[in-house]
Amino acid sequence: MTDRPAPGPAATPAGFPAPPVDPSPTSGIAPVPTGAHAPAPPPPAAARPADPAPAGARVGGPGPCSAASTAGHAGRAAGSDASTAGSDASAAGSAASTAGSAASTAGSAASTAGSAASTAGSDASTAGSDASTAGSDASTAGSDASTAGRAGAEPGAAPLDYADLDLDRAARRGYPEAVFCAGKTPAQVAGIAATIRARPDVTTLFTRAEPAHAAAVLAELPDARHDADAALLAWPPTPPPPAGGLVVVIAAGTSDLPVAREAELTARYLGRPTELVVDAGVAGLHRILRRLGLLRRARAVVVAAGMDGALPSVVAGLIPAPVIALPTSVGYGAAFGGLAPLLSMVNACAPGVAVVNIDNGYGAGHLAAQIAADPPIAPAPPATGSRPTPSAPPDTATTTLPAPDTATTTLPAPDTTVASRTTPDPARTAPATPDPAKITLAAPHAVEPAAPGAAQRPSPGPGAATPGRHAWIDVSAGVAGDMLLGALLDAGAGVAAVQRAVDAVVPQAVRIGFGQVTRAGLRAGRAYVEVVAAEPPRRAWTELRAVLAAARLPAAVRERALAVFARLAQAEARVHGIEPGDVHFHEVGALDAIADVVGCCAALHELGVTSVSAGPVALGSGRVRGAHGELPVPAPAVAELALGWRVCAGGPGELATPTGMALLRTFAPVCEDLPAMTPGVVGVGAGGRDRPDRANVVRMMIAAEGDAPPPVTVLLEANVDDLDPRLWPGVLAGLLDAGAADAWLTPIVMKKGRPAHTLGVLCPPERVARLRDLVFEHTSTLGIRESVRRRTVLERCLVPVRVAGEPVMIKVGHRGGVIVQAMPEFEEVAALARRLGRPQRVVLRQAAAAAEAAGLTPGAPAPAAG
Repeated sequence: MTDRPAPGPAATPAGFPAPPVDPSPTSGIAPVPTGAHAPAPPPPAAARPADPAPAGARVGGPGPCSAASTAGHAGRAAGSDASTAGSDASAAGSAASTAGSAASTAGSAASTAGSAASTAGSDASTAGSDASTAGSDASTAGSDASTAGRAGAEPGAAPLDYADLDLDRAARRGYPEAVFCAGKTPAQVAGIAATIRARPDVTTLFTRAEPAHAAAVLAELPDARHDADAALLAWPPTPPPPAGGLVVVIAAGTSDLPVAREAELTARYLGRPTELVVDAGVAGLHRILRRLGLLRRARAVVVAAGMDGALPSVVAGLIPAPVIALPTSVGYGAAFGGLAPLLSMVNACAPGVAVVNIDNGYGAGHLAAQIAADPPIAPAPPATGSRPTPSAPPDTATTTLPAPDTATTTLPAPDTTVASRTTPDPARTAPATPDPAKITLAAPHAVEPAAPGAAQRPSPGPGAATPGRHAWIDVSAGVAGDMLLGALLDAGAGVAAVQRAVDAVVPQAVRIGFGQVTRAGLRAGRAYVEVVAAEPPRRAWTELRAVLAAARLPAAVRERALAVFARLAQAEARVHGIEPGDVHFHEVGALDAIADVVGCCAALHELGVTSVSAGPVALGSGRVRGAHGELPVPAPAVAELALGWRVCAGGPGELATPTGMALLRTFAPVCEDLPAMTPGVVGVGAGGRDRPDRANVVRMMIAAEGDAPPPVTVLLEANVDDLDPRLWPGVLAGLLDAGAADAWLTPIVMKKGRPAHTLGVLCPPERVARLRDLVFEHTSTLGIRESVRRRTVLERCLVPVRVAGEPVMIKVGHRGGVIVQAMPEFEEVAALARRLGRPQRVVLRQAAAAAEAAGLTPGAPAPAAG
């Protein structure tokens, strides 16, 4: 749907009213916005400010917040004085009433004094009652004045002469106010921006900002983020750390992108992790079907579409999350400026579709952020047999969140009344409220307190951690950083996640994009890396290493990126004959190469890929020009990085780049053909050139979740018949110390009937070269066989038990959270038997019994980590 017309005013047929423009980003329905979002009428000519206030200057005199606070203090003082006076008057009236009553009694008793005295006493009593009433009225008036004074001192109101900003809306309802710029003058928008400048704790979005509005805001808030396509500004410029569920925003066509971008940025600045999917309309359903993995991870999905508006109903029928349909004004005449897609969405067949107003990207993003928010912390349910704790009254005091080391409680049952998050006034309610210090979030797998000396075990959870996914990469047409990134994005990784990771290393220097292209007639995903900042002339490896180490990235992403650049630095150092610390990157240190490396690491992490293998790589042939002049193909750094990997020419030209080879060799420790697995998704990444002889693409096949093949390992074998047998224990110990997973001897009979041994060494791929050298150095073999094997292992841990008062370690093998094997460590058993003077078999039996008593038996829950 890339051929859609750009959004704009559509012709309205005769007899149809012009479609309304939604003036309120806070709702898709409310037709009459209020507050700062209302399109303010122009102020009178005499009152209209000529220019926006300069940066740092106050707007509207001494400042409305300060004036309101001063007035509030004054009102509170006056109210307090009036209340005191009223209390005094009330006390005087009560005294007069008492005196009147006494006089009345005296008059009645003394009949000689006559009824005149009694009448006088009654009059005095009445006067006293009147005085008491007046005093009570004065006291009430004083309390009201004091309350008014307190209200005037509240910081929530910041009135201007044309807007009344609700700066405390976030504290009141959890989400801040936004400023709808359409209908406001640039001077008014500048005044609002100057007012909120003193509140950097409040995230503020300026929506529907024309260029003049944007310039006015940036004059007051130079650091504000401005997205011209979405006509939106955000301040502070950095969104809050993402929390809650994922929000995915889909733009049916490129013409729908401005509205979709507004929705995506709104949800992001309200604190949700977001992803943006572009050009996935119903004209090519394969494009949305490729994204099902991403969509099914979302907690809320916004679908922006014009034309026929059919995409939201299609998406809602494929995923479990609620869908927010966002009609846009994109379309030809009969679209009626968005009315046609609006009516289609309202009549969606699939359930779970909510509809906002036409082009209301803010409202859609806001609703999605609310849906995807994490639930609030709930206190514990009442104890069995007790009544539920009543909700606190409206005038309760706010409670603080509990300390992190407090006791754990379970979440309430669905039919349990949940207490309020505020603490009731103890003077008004019964003391039935649970202690807030004992209300914390429950751990996913609660650990029961263990008896002294016993192993701590988690209660069986719903399942153990899902093993990572395996990816196999077809690089038979070559490899480059942007090709790998394109394949990962095509496989379902989110552009927004990649952009966030790159921004963490080189902020606002590179813009990541993604689109669909064809290579030799085949569809492929193309990653676009646009450099928007000035390139440094060159970057030292030590400098880049420090930047990566300090970047706020997930640990797995940071470690992979550091490993890739370390491999690059070592290759460049060998090529130039210098130390790796002295390497200055040229091409590979450029911003686009940093984006390729960090982006690929972030995409692998998001897709849950933990192991990678790849086939032989095509390097190319001929010559290429680089920073050091004309070079042969493969380039020297590529040739260094290809050592130990199966390669071929594959055709003329440079088919493998240093960045691509460093990524490949770091991600994939083993070169192999496609392993046995069940593919879950295939991603195809395109290179920049469309070659006529072959598709210039990298293909990545990612196994379905839970179907990753076992990790790759390498078996080294050598037959030896002439080594002094007394040397073998040292050989085996040395191999294990050097990193072998296992090493053993197998007796064999060789030719001519000679007795001999086969040495077996099982090792990770990265240790093969070192262990191969050790075998040649410490044995008399003349050759070593190598084969790639896959090895499935149990997770293992050591748990101490006590035998005769001394600790013995039990090696526990477990899988899926359940113990499979549990055996005492024999070396510790043997050492303890020597100290006790007992037979080893007796101590071994005692250790096994102690393990069984501690619950370390097959089928029992596995011990807790750590």
